[in-house]
Amino acid sequence: MALDDVFSDIVNVLIFDGEQVVVPDSLKDMIAFSQYKATDYKIHEQERDVFKLWNNKSVNSVLIGIENQTKSDKNMPFRVMGYDGASYRSQLLKKRAVRKGGKKITVLCKRRFPLITMILFFGDKAWSGSKNLADSFVPKLPENKIAEKISKYVSDYRINVFDIGNLREEDIEKFRSDFKLVAEYFVNVRCSNSDYVPSGKSIVHVDEFLKLMSVLTGDKRYEEYIDLYTEEEKRGGKVNMCKILDARESKGRKEGRTEGEQRVLELISKLVAEGKSNEIKLISSDEALRNKLYVEYGL
Repeated sequence: MALDDVFSDIVNVLIFDGEQVVVPDSLKDMIAFSQYKATDYKIHEQERDVFKLWNNKSVNSVLIGIENQTKSDKNMPFRVMGYDGASYRSQLLKKRAVRKGGKKITVLCKRRFPLITMILFFGDKAWSGSKNLADSFVPKLPENKIAEKISKYVSDYRINVFDIGNLREEDIEKFRSDFKLVAEYFVNVRCSNSDYVPSGKSIVHVDEFLKLMSVLTGDKRYEEYIDLYTEEEKRGGKVNMCKILDARESKGRKEGRTEGEQRVLELISKLVAEGKSNEIKLISSDEALRNKLYVEYGL
């Protein structure tokens, strides 16, 4: 998602409903980490997933951060508020060099940019975490007259959660980058679509795509496939999601066979040790007996 074409595509679809407002050339990478001093008086670091500055004459400049989430988080409003607060604070403290009276001095920058943080959620179930600060309080403010008056003066920080698995088909079709395949995959995972057949769209950034899928799914096989394809295949548009999923299933079947064979060998070893030659002859053809012995020997 750090790639400008993918980043701009995500923003254009999720914020501008598919209108091509953000162009890759208008984006600039920003420092994604910040520091803060907590109550333990120690300096801590916090890091965003992706953070860019978007320059556009209609809005001047806007900072946009993207955070990837695979699990719901009730504390997400606190986290995002920390990211955003640190970003705004860094704007206040930013300095630039100028010449004054023939000398080079540093002065505080006067520019202040608005900030958007987008949380992309890739869970297999709908987001169940909080989307605003008030909903994150434990315990929540009770329902009475005093609490009602207090709540009017509490800043209720709101966060922007985009549930990728809940996107409509017409939304997915608006994506133009590799992210279309990511969104398509997670929508089908969410609805447990056993008939899912990925589109034949070629993947532009193969290595980055596989690394992202590995992180989002927790399936390390995706990253292992990076060396499966030649550079010519990657550049020539010959890698698509169909090929990747076929490779994953093939590897899964192979690993399953290897694991099954190892399990049988361990069972035979135990039966040999106990001199049970009759059982050894039967387990290759009698699945029920084989499974019973697996349980009996804790295999």
